[in-house]
Amino acid sequence: MRKGPGTLHSGCECSDLPENERIAFSETNRNKHKFVFLFKNPIEKMMKSAAFVFLSLLVSSLAWGQRAITPTNEFTISGKVKTELKFSLADLSAMPSVLIGDVEITNHKGEPKGTAKNMKGILLKDLFSKTEFPVEKPKELSAFYITCIASDGYKIVYSWNELFNTETGNHVFIVMEKDGEKAADLEDRILMISTSDFKSGRRYLKGLQKIVVQRVD
Repeated sequence: MRKGPGTLHSGCECSDLPENERIAFSETNRNKHKFVFLFKNPIEKMMKSAAFVFLSLLVSSLAWGQRAITPTNEFTISGKVKTELKFSLADLSAMPSVLIGDVEITNHKGEPKGTAKNMKGILLKDLFSKTEFPVEKPKELSAFYITCIASDGYKIVYSWNELFNTETGNHVFIVMEKDGEKAADLEDRILMISTSDFKSGRRYLKGLQKIVVQRVD
């Protein structure tokens, strides 16, 4: 039995209605769908945009290693060493540095992300001349590795052999000057770089806070 005008329900058939009511019913549904479309479309766009931004930031973070960091003015060498050391920027500035030159910074795909120009630095291995590794036999040194940790928690690792028994050790620097600015004036200080790495950005560390020497059990 057909309900009277103004009492339409979701199960009614438009064809069961008089012509004037069919027009009103159709117009109502058309407006409802138009409203839903207009409301739904911006929400979908916002969700897609948010997802795109999130994924872009995630990929950039993974590819580039670090973004915004807290600059540091000193770092420590601790762990499996006989004497723990602390180096301030003043201490480092008093040490002789060598010319590094220009280094192209690349991401994990080898894509260029910029160039660090006119760099000068101190070899990381030279800092270890002020301490000793606690070993009884030289062959034990092969079990040591060195973790460099930034102020944001980012970490890079070198083995003892890599630093002291390969050419790589002649290319791992604490950066004392870059782009015409001294280390103390750099916003991403204290910098470390391994200039012989194929993907230089992976071990281009900003905000060096501590170096921890460990030994494989």
